[in-house]
Amino acid sequence: MVMTKTNKVLIVSNRSRYEEDIIALCQKYGMCVDIIDFENYDGNSFNHDIIILSGGHCMTIEGNEEYFAGQIKLLQSVAVPVIGICLGFEIIVKAFGGKLIEMPINEKCELTIKKLVDDDIFSGIDKIKAYENHKWKVKDLPYSLMPLATSCYGVEVVKHISEPIYGFQFHPEESKFEDCGLKLFENIFTKLRAGIL
Repeated sequence: MVMTKTNKVLIVSNRSRYEEDIIALCQKYGMCVDIIDFENYDGNSFNHDIIILSGGHCMTIEGNEEYFAGQIKLLQSVAVPVIGICLGFEIIVKAFGGKLIEMPINEKCELTIKKLVDDDIFSGIDKIKAYENHKWKVKDLPYSLMPLATSCYGVEVVKHISEPIYGFQFHPEESKFEDCGLKLFENIFTKLRAGIL
């Protein structure tokens, strides 16, 4: 895929084990990548074209909202498109008033996800087989977030009804089945460059 314009992506690091894979996917599609640790992030876009809120394993959003205040501030006054992955997805849900529930065990597996809406983000993807690694799931989704896909564990993909915000409960950067995750990132960056994200 040939892309001519270099866009800037800011990855807000929630200290995911998989950040190097997010960086590699962004660079594959010609994105210039900057990273900032969540504890140092104040909610600004810093002239980036898109922001990715990474997953993370050091703490949960539940009971730790003050540590993620910068990301919550960003989501409540969106200036650029935002993508949330795993913990980033959970931060999106909480920022808009949704509720999460802890699951009995940490789900670490590959599973099939069912599309509910034929959104452009799924263009060219017939079957979504995703890699999961999380212990929290959506209990109540706020009205402002539309579910796009689900699994046996609940909501897996959301889209804000009026803002350029997408959230993935799974890890597209680790979803290698038929390059599903690769295609999701390609679709995101194609929409970004076309000005329709």
